[in-house]
Amino acid sequence: MSRMRSFQLFITFALGAIALVLIACNSASTKPIGLFKIPKSPYGTTSLTLQADGRFVLGGNDVRGKYEINGDEISFVEDGGSSAACVGTLGKYKWSLNNQILTLQKVDDSCSFRADDFQDPMPLQQ
Repeated sequence: MSRMRSFQLFITFALGAIALVLIACNSASTKPIGLFKIPKSPYGTTSLTLQADGRFVLGGNDVRGKYEINGDEISFVEDGGSSAACVGTLGKYKWSLNNQILTLQKVDDSCSFRADDFQDPMPLQQ
């Protein structure tokens, strides 16, 4: 094998490896972690906090629970809080995060309070 061909194979392999690393890093960084403002809650809820450990908080500490992300779907289950109305009720949503704005589209959620809070896009707060 010529030196030029070996060099071309090396460059091709290196670029492929770099592309895989960038894709993996980009996937991890696009998960919706942080404090998102709820702009139009009919109940006065002001924010949704998604923590890296899989916990969520609505408002100050009014509703708490766990969330899980599976591809483009996110599911929520409340487990407490002073205003928790749907403890143990699973809610499933499609999610997207574009330009630091979280959008949740209801797939299946019998908790109308949560569904109402999640109806509008939510900007990430700095």
